[in-house]
Amino acid sequence: MEKYLCCADMGATNIKIGLYSFNGKQISLANSIVFDNKPVYVYPSLYWNFFSLYDAVITGLQTFSVHKKPCSLGIDSWGATFGFLNAKGQLAEPLFHYRDLRTKDILSYMENIYSKKNVFYKTGCQPARTYSLPQLVSIAQAKESILHSASEILFLPDLVSYFLCGIKTTELSFAGTTALLDIKNNTWSKTVLNKFKIPQSLFTKIVNAGTIKGTLLPAVAEHYNLAGSIPIVSVCSHDTASAVTSVPGFDEKSIYISFGTNINMGVETDIPCVSDEAFNFGL
Repeated sequence: MEKYLCCADMGATNIKIGLYSFNGKQISLANSIVFDNKPVYVYPSLYWNFFSLYDAVITGLQTFSVHKKPCSLGIDSWGATFGFLNAKGQLAEPLFHYRDLRTKDILSYMENIYSKKNVFYKTGCQPARTYSLPQLVSIAQAKESILHSASEILFLPDLVSYFLCGIKTTELSFAGTTALLDIKNNTWSKTVLNKFKIPQSLFTKIVNAGTIKGTLLPAVAEHYNLAGSIPIVSVCSHDTASAVTSVPGFDEKSIYISFGTNINMGVETDIPCVSDEAFNFGL
């Protein structure tokens, strides 16, 4: 008996919602919908339209559920973007675009506190200003109250998932892109957070891809006329990680090059490569 899987792939310029059939041996695309993802400039800042992204996922579920009930939903997205929740579990402020100019001069400020090389050896990342860490440092530098008034921070795929199933977690592959993850033990780096005065209490439990977060909230299912038993699954929620995971025959002798709004490349290793040579090559 075929099963149907719903996937939301949120890219920086568009979002693709796909319905895939699985017959026990092969996964095939059954249907797909594409929506534009346009940033919104409200002087003086640039934002993502989170509500449009959320609505696209809902629209996809509604469209596909007319004929085939999806047995699960997984969501991935581009990196860097996050949102804050208040004590009531509501979105505390709009989601800033990673190219917003609040981070324009932040890297030199960071270098004087904890060098790029130190961050690399702790997290495996060499953050550009668009990364999650520089965005959070810019908030801390400006002494914005949100860092202390917010209850949690969720990164985009898990933020959308939270408003579908009510569960607050962070998937490992996305955490690994933030420059906030201690790569030795796969936990949030106390060193990095403390150096830049970012409260550790904001960050949620890290889970592996394949974890079932929960099912669609009854209130969401009722409002949008959807089946309430659809499981929401943590997939490799960073889009590049999902893409590389799906490549047939990818092994330790392979290299990937990913072209999007950003370009990155990598290999598969048992442990992260954090050497002087890797740092000097910008890897």
